[in-house]
Amino acid sequence: MNTKKSEKIQSPWEKLCQKNKIPEGAKLPRVTVIIPTNNSAQWIGRTMSSLAEQRYADLEIIIIDASSTDRTIEMIRSYRLDDVHIYSVAKYFCYEMINRGISLATGEYINILFPGDFFISHDSLSYMAITAIDNDMPDLVYCGSMLHDDSEDTKIMLRPFTLDVLKGGEQPTSIKSCWFRADTLKRIGKFDTRYYLRGGFDIMCRFYLDATIKIARIKRVFTDYEGYSTTGSSITRHFYETRKIIRRHFGRWRAISWMMKQNIIMRFIKLLIGKSKTAFFRG
Repeated sequence: MNTKKSEKIQSPWEKLCQKNKIPEGAKLPRVTVIIPTNNSAQWIGRTMSSLAEQRYADLEIIIIDASSTDRTIEMIRSYRLDDVHIYSVAKYFCYEMINRGISLATGEYINILFPGDFFISHDSLSYMAITAIDNDMPDLVYCGSMLHDDSEDTKIMLRPFTLDVLKGGEQPTSIKSCWFRADTLKRIGKFDTRYYLRGGFDIMCRFYLDATIKIARIKRVFTDYEGYSTTGSSITRHFYETRKIIRRHFGRWRAISWMMKQNIIMRFIKLLIGKSKTAFFRG
């Protein structure tokens, strides 16, 4: 009986090393993934499973949990991954929790995931690392992310990191699709805890406005998510925080110009129509 010997699946990093396309002496940068949680048992398994499937050696995972009372911590521990650290805080304040994770991180780069976020490829982290090394370890490496709206259409969020994009109130990508250099975050400041939804947009504006910062983009999509939803209050808050950030970084008149182009009433109408359709077809 002939048996075929199983072949070891090589990571993109191993393939490039074989082809001598990696600089001599280069190594994978240590990456810290920070995950803020609060009663996230429904979604955290998807994220932890994705991390467990990554073919990446030097990975640290920091969980900042806001006193979950469900099975969140139990599910995290069930994966038995190496180098997982769980810390507890009294209440859920998203960006405060992320900032604490940044202070505790030992990685050269920091990636931030939320429960339900996951990587599309088993080699997502390897591709990000290769891009970082090819670009002399820039301050920020980012890729594309899937984006699901209330109409259930799926889009790709991947824009150039330009002044026009930021002045338009848009992010080049989501923060889950970013690798931030830890030393850069500590130099320019961590996430602004005054924001509830748009801390990622604020920090991207600060990155762009610092002339010393280097940014690298991967024209591929590596992240997706489950479990997010839009509400009327989140639309209002998103609008308010976006206006505040544009005014802070680009001036009052730019903020007024941005506001004149928005149609927040139509967004509310679309949200209500979407909910009524969901109730009709799924109820």
